[in-house]
Amino acid sequence: MLESNKESLKLEAMKRIVGLIAKGKNASELFPAVVKNVASKNIELKKLVYVYLVRYAEEQQDLALLSISTFQRALKDPNQLIRASALRVLSSIRVPIIVPIMMLAIKEAATDLSPYVRKTAAHAIQKLYSLDPDQKEHLIEVIEKLLKDKSTLVAGSVVMAFEEVCPDRIDLIHKNYRKLCNLLVDVEEWGQVVIIHMLTRYARTQFVSPWREDAMFDENNEKAFYDSEEERKVEQTRPYIMDPDHRLLLRNTKPLLQSRNTAVVMAISQLYWHLAPKHELSIITKSLVRLLRSHREVQYIVLQNIATMSIQRKGMFEPFMKSFYVRSTDATHIKTLKLEILTNLANEANISTILREFQTKLLTQYILNLGKYDQNYDIRDRTRFIRQLIVPNEKSGALSKYARRILMAPKPAPVLQSAFKDRDRFQLGTLSHTLNSQASGYLELSDWPAVAPDQSVRNVEVVEPAGAPALRKSKTAKSNEKFYSDSEEEEEEEEEGSSSEGSSSSSSQVLIITYLPPQIMQKTLLLIIMTKYILIHIVLSISTQFFVNCMCSLLHLCVFLACQFDAVSWHVHVSLQASSPVFVPETSHELLHRMTGKGLSAQYRFTRQPCIYGNSMVSLQLTLSNSSDQALENIHISEKSSTGQNIHRFNAIERLEPQASVTVSMGVDFNDSTQAANFQLCTKEDEFSVSIQPAVGELLLPITMSEADFTKEQGKLMGMNESSATITMTPENVSSQSVNRKVVSVANIGVIPSSQENIYRFAGKTVSSGSLVLVSVALKDPDAVITINTEKTVIGSMLLRQFKTALTNSGP
Repeated sequence: MLESNKESLKLEAMKRIVGLIAKGKNASELFPAVVKNVASKNIELKKLVYVYLVRYAEEQQDLALLSISTFQRALKDPNQLIRASALRVLSSIRVPIIVPIMMLAIKEAATDLSPYVRKTAAHAIQKLYSLDPDQKEHLIEVIEKLLKDKSTLVAGSVVMAFEEVCPDRIDLIHKNYRKLCNLLVDVEEWGQVVIIHMLTRYARTQFVSPWREDAMFDENNEKAFYDSEEERKVEQTRPYIMDPDHRLLLRNTKPLLQSRNTAVVMAISQLYWHLAPKHELSIITKSLVRLLRSHREVQYIVLQNIATMSIQRKGMFEPFMKSFYVRSTDATHIKTLKLEILTNLANEANISTILREFQTKLLTQYILNLGKYDQNYDIRDRTRFIRQLIVPNEKSGALSKYARRILMAPKPAPVLQSAFKDRDRFQLGTLSHTLNSQASGYLELSDWPAVAPDQSVRNVEVVEPAGAPALRKSKTAKSNEKFYSDSEEEEEEEEEGSSSEGSSSSSSQVLIITYLPPQIMQKTLLLIIMTKYILIHIVLSISTQFFVNCMCSLLHLCVFLACQFDAVSWHVHVSLQASSPVFVPETSHELLHRMTGKGLSAQYRFTRQPCIYGNSMVSLQLTLSNSSDQALENIHISEKSSTGQNIHRFNAIERLEPQASVTVSMGVDFNDSTQAANFQLCTKEDEFSVSIQPAVGELLLPITMSEADFTKEQGKLMGMNESSATITMTPENVSSQSVNRKVVSVANIGVIPSSQENIYRFAGKTVSSGSLVLVSVALKDPDAVITINTEKTVIGSMLLRQFKTALTNSGP
């Protein structure tokens, strides 16, 4: 009891200390007392301690070094927040002597199962690089590994590390370019800004200019992928065709113009300004004008960029000229920029309108009224003098008769040269553009290449799953094949006489490794590679069967040792067993209208069944109908159609008679994203661009687990991996049947048995990555608390919104 009271008192004290930090007050003198609690077994207390240490570790480096062994142990903590906090504290200790320890911690964190820890590793890369630039090559290896990460939580952070450490290594971006384009819409907002600026620089080095007069813009034309060497030699004499990857970037960034974050909108605007064809620039105009309703600081940056654009593209902003009229409430620097833009927009057609605005706004809420209230005596006296000249009255003297000669005396014509004329040499939206001077760290945009570099560098080999569903190997497991192929070559002669028993033993080794978690796999592989050559030399003269048995024993030993090294993530791993769907919606969605398809119409529906074409694919059913009076031939999906998602196409339909229908199945790997899959549905004569937009609930598969396993897994997915909301439910929705029906209608998840009467639990996993998704609904009359736990935080927040809508509606 006494020990419990002490922990409670410490927890309350830490809450107060962290509260002081949040208010901006200095609490560094408490460092010695706080650091003593870094090894506390109380998770909540430990979290608060790490919040404090992250803030003051750099100031109190000597005391922080004394606890470095504790931080190293915390890197293996079961709680992902503790692991991430330990790495954050470790990277905040700016002492060169611990650089090797930091490097090792970053490399381990980069392979952590938690995307939050991997994100923290990306942040730590920048800190280590600033501490010891000599570690650049080692850090590039980690960056290259993290760039392949499919988590949207990691993408923005690793690109920021890339921009800081090795912005010139665009070869690291090639294989990840399309993935970044497709993930962009789901990345957090500040990550979007970083990725957009990086992709802008990348595109200027990889694609030819779309500003040529003979440019052609056919989104479906991918002939450039298959040009021969002879055709490339005469490319200068052929019309320009936009690269499909260039179009992919423009198409995937366009929706972000609707973002609520002004920095994202500004980043997309500068991307279109520097990369888009001239006739497509008008789509950014409304978004930029919309930003003028924001705070003064935002207005200042946006107006500066508009001022630069309006010099070269007057037509973009002429329809919105009224948005640049000066208001009495505008600050002086805002007024100056608006006048600059109006000057740039002036032409014979609108000059009278602009002059009228100048007259009403400047001459009449300034000159006529300013003198009455201004506290500056010189300005007030000058204003009174001018007012008497311009608006004479009975008291005015003879001087007003000479107003025209005084105010309109001959004078040299003004030199009309905009202050923003030369600012286009800097990338829009950057600090250098704002200051009109190159700032530290500014990366210049390169000129368009005369000839486009090789496009194949961005191709990523996709292994198509064959036939029936098979066990999907992880990336780490695939690397095992090299080890086994090497061993087979070295022992080819000995294995000629091996028995079938030996073959099955060898196969079981591969299956064992396939089922291991990634962290265990890596450590197991290292142990195997270290010992395999020693063992081979020992047993070369021994029988093959004995060798196979030795290899199998070695594998089990290495797995055991690796588990001891990383017992945290191995013994608590829960097997996720897929189950049958609880509810299958019959609703179909239109894929192609018969008018657009020239008689061919298509509907699609989600079957909510495991896809037979691959474990990472969502299963769909297509119904194709011919409403024309002629037969349609060779109905198929174009093989060159998809640039993002992996699509398993249905077999071509040779002939579809008039008024006939046929149902086919297909699979799409949406990569755990709600981004639409775009492809071409083709007939013998025509091609039609279509897209399948998945609801977030269709990206899941139901699983079964015990209530105890549910609670245990839920405990691991707390903090930022948890989304919750409280709603008020209508009386007809309170029953268990109603709650279950509404939840499973929104998402393809399974119902978990619950021993508590008012708590309903559901579980599923994402189809592509297999990430766990846990849902619980706790009824507290008349309210209900919806809780979602998953590493896929974007999916969690989207599901939460849909569950709130479903459970508060009184309909079925």
